[in-house]
Parts: sequence; structure tokens; C-alpha cells
Amino acid sequence: MNTFPRTSRHGRSRYATQGTTLVELMVALVLGLLVVSVVGYAYVGSKQAFRMQDALSRMQENARFVFETLGYDLRQTGSPGCYFDASKSVNGLATGTQAKWYGNPFNTSIAPTGGVAIIGYDDAINHANTPTEDYLKSGILRGDGLAVVGVDTLKDYKTTAATAPAGNFVVSSGLLANQLVVARDCQNHLTYIGQTTAANSAPATGASATFNAGSRVFPLDANFYHLRTNSHNEPALFRQRLGVGTASAGLSTTCKPPVSPNSGGLCTYPEELVEGVEDMQFWYGVDTTATADGAADAYGTAANISAGSVTAPDGTALAIPGTSTAEYWSRVVSIRVDLLMVSRSDESITSQAQAYTFNGTTTTPTDRRLRKVFSTTLAIRNRMP
Repeated sequence: MNTFPRTSRHGRSRYATQGTTLVELMVALVLGLLVVSVVGYAYVGSKQAFRMQDALSRMQENARFVFETLGYDLRQTGSPGCYFDASKSVNGLATGTQAKWYGNPFNTSIAPTGGVAIIGYDDAINHANTPTEDYLKSGILRGDGLAVVGVDTLKDYKTTAATAPAGNFVVSSGLLANQLVVARDCQNHLTYIGQTTAANSAPATGASATFNAGSRVFPLDANFYHLRTNSHNEPALFRQRLGVGTASAGLSTTCKPPVSPNSGGLCTYPEELVEGVEDMQFWYGVDTTATADGAADAYGTAANISAGSVTAPDGTALAIPGTSTAEYWSRVVSIRVDLLMVSRSDESITSQAQAYTFNGTTTTPTDRRLRKVFSTTLAIRNRMP
């Protein structure tokens, strides 16, 4: 039996759908807008938090990479490969090459850079002694500079025969012409700094004695850390490195790493390490005790070290033992590194300009980029007790 809805006397079904009133519609619209607003606000907030966290993570990662790279180079600073006897060390490089920032790390025959395996430059772009060769100084943006010289212990070649003072250090492979090398006879404590004249061969002219067969030959490793603007117009940390080819201005240099098939004369070239480093400050821990114990007694700027005097934490002036710049810098046993990291120029992360303090100065920028200071202290392993 079918059942039909009962109708009223006006002919309408009691179950007929009722219409929505204007008040109900307005209430629904208001509630919908509230829900959309809450969801939108949460989305925008979470997106902004993500962008800030992503930028902070990137800055932290970049700072960590800088510290690890600097730490590795500082561990190799002044390393001649094995036990070093200055009386049996000969620098066979041309006088002009020895006078360069990388040319004479192990003895003191050339002033003022002789014997300096590490040396710093406060405000490098304005420092009178910042190296100018190969367009190095002209490319610096701001901040301090740091030159670190040692041997590349990851590339260890052995001579195929004994090498007399009038002979040539010859290895089977691995070296290009015009590379700077350090030859070591670790058994007899002999050291010779030279330059290859052909692939796998370097003259031993003036060596103090005959080197045994199997003596070790290391490429000289030199890095000058500084800040400059990269190809994306961002501040970045670079290091000037030894290479072969012809140096030219800017980042499009024809000087290249000393690996086959690259070739040419001795030169240096800029290598970008990481972008987002807006400023950089070095503080040098120096051992001021009369008999060196390898512990940092005070920290000072590069100017303090070169002047032979630093200030102790209690305000006492401490003289650095020695009579020359090379001797003062040989007493540096650690370095404190301060980095001002910044987000990319296309990232307006903060809601307004954020003031920051770096190197004792508070600055309020005109942009909305994120900035953070990272610091660490690195030991120079070859000068530790």
C-alpha cells in the first residue's frame, strides 16, 4: 500500500522543504569567513615560520662548513710533512716568489713575510699589506683576511731516486709544471721548497745535502681567506688558492687548479666556499710565556700580533716574545672566528629591519633580511703541546 504525504487545507505538504532566511545566510557567511580567516592565518604563520627556520638552518649549515674548512687548514698550518730542522731547510724559490704571501712559510730569510705560515689582515680591503697580486686585494668586499700556508698531506709523492743538490726531485706522477712543492727527507730532517719546471720534476738547486730515494714530495698548500661578492651578487667567503694558468680580474679567471689537463704558469685564483657570509672577524690567541707552552694567554687582533703586544683579560699588557713580525706570528696557537651570516637578498623574512651586534658595534640595516652571528675557536694543531 502506498503512503502519500498528508496535505494541509492550503494544499501544501507538511514535509515540504523550508527556505533559508536572510539572517541564517548571514550567520553562515560570517562563520565561513571566520573559519577561512583562522585557516589562512595559520597557513601564513606556519609558512613564515618555515621560511625563517629554513633560512636559519641554511645559515647554521654554512657557518659549520666554514668552521670545518678553516679548522682543517689550520691543522695543516706550518706543517712541513714531518720533523722540521730549520738548519737543514732551504728555500730554493726565486726571491720574488719567496716574498709573496705563500712563498716562505718555513724559514725566516725573507722579511717581512719570512717564516710566516699564518698571518692575518684586519679590514683586509683597507690594509696596507694585503696582497695585491693576481687581483686579490681589489676583489675583497669587507672583513678580515687570513693567509694559511702548509703542505697538502693528502698528496704524498715519493722520489724515484736519490737527489743531489745539483739534481732534480723526480716522482712518477701527480705533479704539473710550475707547481710549488716541499721535498722532505724525514730520515735526515732535510727540507727543500722548490718549483717544478716540468711535470713530476723539480730542481734541487742549493739543497743542503743529498735526499735519499723515496723522499717525500708534497704540493705546497696556500689559502687566503676573504670575503667578496659572488656571481649572484651575494656576499660570500672565498679563498685564494695556488694554481696554474694566467691570473685575471674577477671570478672568470683563467688560473685553474693544478690538476691535469690544466697548465700554465704559477698563479692564484679565487674559489668560492659558501655564500651568505656578510662579515668576518679573526681574533688570535697568542702564547706569551717566555718558554712556549702552547697555551693561549690572550687574544688580539692582527695589528696587535704584528706590533708584538696583546692585552690580557684583566687588562694587563703582555709582550709577545720575539723581535720580528715572523716571530710574533709564530706564537699564535689558536684563532677565534666570528661570522656574520645573512639570508639571501631575495628573502624578506623579518617583519621589520632587525638590529644586530657584530664586533662590538650595533647596526640597524635597511632591509628585512635575517642575520645571525656564529663564533668558534680553532686550535693550530702543529703549535699545540
